[in-house]
Amino acid sequence: AYTAAALSYLVQNAPKPIVLTGSQKPMSAPVTDAKKNLLDSLRFAVQNDVHGVYVVFDGKAIVGTRARKVRTKSYSAFESINYPIAAFIDGSQVFRYVGCEEADPKVCFYHTLVPRVFPLKLMPGITPDILRYIGEHYDAIVIEGYGVGGLPFQGDQNFLDALETLTRKGKLVVLALLLAIIPFADPIHTEGKLKDLALWIFFVQFRFPLKGHFRLNQKQSFG
Repeated sequence: AYTAAALSYLVQNAPKPIVLTGSQKPMSAPVTDAKKNLLDSLRFAVQNDVHGVYVVFDGKAIVGTRARKVRTKSYSAFESINYPIAAFIDGSQVFRYVGCEEADPKVCFYHTLVPRVFPLKLMPGITPDILRYIGEHYDAIVIEGYGVGGLPFQGDQNFLDALETLTRKGKLVVLALLLAIIPFADPIHTEGKLKDLALWIFFVQFRFPLKGHFRLNQKQSFG
């Protein structure tokens, strides 16, 4: 899933399918899912008008920026987070549920990723002191807030003031959702106080996918 997400940013407007797969058990094992996953990947990849990055696993084709491993032993190891399964593969039949966006005629390759991004998971009792260290050593911070994006903002747990200081220094702040599956992006629970701050905060599901995977190919996307 991490590789698929990275490739979605590194190879943008890909005119051909880039399919990643694997297995929970090796192909040499008497009982394995490797052969099925490999055949499913080939069946999906040869479909008309398929392009972009996908993870194919257990009969499901998942958009690369939406794939997340949720099980360690089950054959159904991956799920699509907050986005429909692109296609189901059942034997020789492929049932596509999400069409591909029209690809830009010019593919764009990137060769580097920025590693100076810090993911911070909030927990009860955490104080914003940690943000000072993060601001000194990282260019961006992804905060996994409470519920649908709550941030503590009172007393010695006032994250809003500390985040405003970071953004003034040119740091990118991304507020992610604790919930893996949510039907909409709800305003964060700060009783309206966030709107008074000059913070650029993007509401995104954990691991950075935007609301529509095709937006990752636009110049204004981030990654």
